[in-house]
Amino acid sequence: MFTKGNGRMMLHTLFTISLIAPSYLNSSTANTMRNF
Repeated sequence: MFTKGNGRMMLHTLFTISLIAPSYLNSSTANTMRNF
């Protein structure tokens, strides 16, 4: 039940997290995240 705008914001948020998160996580966790 997402509008197009909410869907775009969700994808943008996930994309931003995927770029930023490895900087804050330890290497093993970051590698696990990249595997997804």
